[in-house]
Amino acid sequence: PGVTKTDSQKFESWWNYHRNVHHKLKGRKAATVDASDNTQGIMTVLEAEDISLSMNSMTDIKDTITKSLQQVGLTILSSSSFETKVLTIALKEGYVMIRCWSEHKYIAFDLVLWSSLDKLDIAKSALVDAVGAKSISSYNIVLGGMRGVEKVEIAKYPTTMDSNTPTCSSDDTTTETAFAINDNYDVLLREMDTLLQSNNPVTIVFCPEKDKPCHSLESLKYDETSKTEKVFPVWSCASGDSMEVEGACEKTTLDAMKSALASGKINRIIIDPETPRKMGHVLREVLEKGRVQKQVLAEHYVVLAPAFDSDETWRSALCEWLRTDAKTTYPVYHAEVLFSTSKSPGKLGMSIFSAGDIDFFSHLAEAIEQYTTLPGLVVEIPSIQGGKHEYMEDVDPSHAASESSYDKTPAESQWASQNSLGMQTVTQFEIKIPPAPLRVGDKVLAQYFDHPLVGRWSPGTVRSLEKDGSFDVEYVSGIVQYLERDSIRKWDIARDISASEIVLVRHGEDSDDRYVGKVLEKLPNNEYKVHVHNGQGLVITAKLEDMMKRFEEPGDKIPQPGISCTILKEMLQTAIVSEVYDTTLQDEKLNVEIHDGAGDGCVVTALWSQGNAIAIWDGGHHIDLNVFTMEEDDEMHEEFGKTFLEMASSFEIVMVNEQPRGTGRVVNFKNEMKSVA
Repeated sequence: PGVTKTDSQKFESWWNYHRNVHHKLKGRKAATVDASDNTQGIMTVLEAEDISLSMNSMTDIKDTITKSLQQVGLTILSSSSFETKVLTIALKEGYVMIRCWSEHKYIAFDLVLWSSLDKLDIAKSALVDAVGAKSISSYNIVLGGMRGVEKVEIAKYPTTMDSNTPTCSSDDTTTETAFAINDNYDVLLREMDTLLQSNNPVTIVFCPEKDKPCHSLESLKYDETSKTEKVFPVWSCASGDSMEVEGACEKTTLDAMKSALASGKINRIIIDPETPRKMGHVLREVLEKGRVQKQVLAEHYVVLAPAFDSDETWRSALCEWLRTDAKTTYPVYHAEVLFSTSKSPGKLGMSIFSAGDIDFFSHLAEAIEQYTTLPGLVVEIPSIQGGKHEYMEDVDPSHAASESSYDKTPAESQWASQNSLGMQTVTQFEIKIPPAPLRVGDKVLAQYFDHPLVGRWSPGTVRSLEKDGSFDVEYVSGIVQYLERDSIRKWDIARDISASEIVLVRHGEDSDDRYVGKVLEKLPNNEYKVHVHNGQGLVITAKLEDMMKRFEEPGDKIPQPGISCTILKEMLQTAIVSEVYDTTLQDEKLNVEIHDGAGDGCVVTALWSQGNAIAIWDGGHHIDLNVFTMEEDDEMHEEFGKTFLEMASSFEIVMVNEQPRGTGRVVNFKNEMKSVA
């Protein structure tokens, strides 16, 4: 209530980011990827209701849908259909599956693209317009792609960018620094003014040595003679390894920050891209003193730390320290923003810390909205993290809400309107990568405490190998535990670890146990700053010898898939005959076809009166299986996937999505509706 459509659109990207778990599994980048290695695609699950298109003729439906797809620039390869119920259209860029229910004035679409992903949203809109749907709902699933296709544009997450938005070209010769500073750096910095809580802010700019240019200072139109704006530079006194007396540099920095107090407390700190890393360390040392923070920093302040070099991770680590450890005003946020343009493959990263701004998300969204008006500028937000909530002692709430305080009528009405018409399962398979072999007597780390976020790994020794491929591991304490291979990490010594890698790190001098952690920064002398996932959110400094990479190198080469389009068709036919074709369907003809021409792999479709199935092989190491049946039988769907895989023993299931399809913005299966009722 009270949020307009325009307001809600500002937060669409935040909602999609936090809802989409697949971005953690698939490292997508906004770039043109090598056609020979494209294994990324997106499926839009689209429900079109209250449609005006006549469903009496499948030929008319096919002509209408085909024309709409061609108008948005997609290439039709072939099609197959079953009566007036199901239609499949194979595209060079993907495929479209259409299931029709004329009695419900409803069409279920599966729109899958593995190239021309910039056309995903306009293709969806074209399908909606083609059938004249008055009500729609949709969501996306990350799938495999197709190797060997032509130039592929892959977005980090689906956007509503215009299809004509320019993309990076290999012919461009503009350098990364020239793009950021000369073209857009001033604007990028200025638009972040929306994060400030003051109309006349006091700004401290950390610059390189005084004999070098400070682009951030120039962007703020700093004039040393007039000082019309409250902008104060802090020149570097800690360049490279030349700082002999660190304490003197800290004092110089603190004095420079205190000199700004005549104009008011500091509202903004900008760390220029050319500022050396050690000045970040100096700033932290200064701010670690709680009294200094209270003395020089305003209650609401921001830190902006742009960088041209992706290896400059210390800026992000500084903002993370402010978020987690510094005594700052609640609420606090740490955001990472990436800027790029069509002129260069390079990116400008900006680490942002905000303290005391309860409307941080709307302020950041306002800045991003301004950036979208700049031609060719692409903005990505890889992460946003908040700080701990401030403890409020002896709270006396003005009002205690109960269940009756909320109007549940719209939700209950929507719940009752759901009508599930069938079950869809999308299963993804990939080649099994064999782990390194283990032998009796090998030293290992074993996952003693199994938890999705907090994992404690303890040293042990392999005592026996069981017939089923599992192992008996004896810990140092003498306890023996029966474990699967994926709960065991072969012991080795890490030779080098990079920032952002997931590691197993030893924490505590008296313990050999290790915890899952993420490297935040690589420090001198083979030391690393690591965020430990032990339930306490600790950030520690660890030595290289106290860490291992979380995932060990595979033991053997990746096996050949042993798949062809003909074998894929046989796999699909076998699964259907075994799991679907009971006595009621024995007399019905099964329509199975191979659709190729899109790349190195192929699409195989199977259509029948009570459902359909599509298998996609990418020509390499990935298979997608999309199965729909009008009967909601999760056991049958599970067995379907297992039977399908019997002829491809080198593959394994890596992801499964199950969802109902139907009307009323359906999100629940029939059995779920009955159980709640």
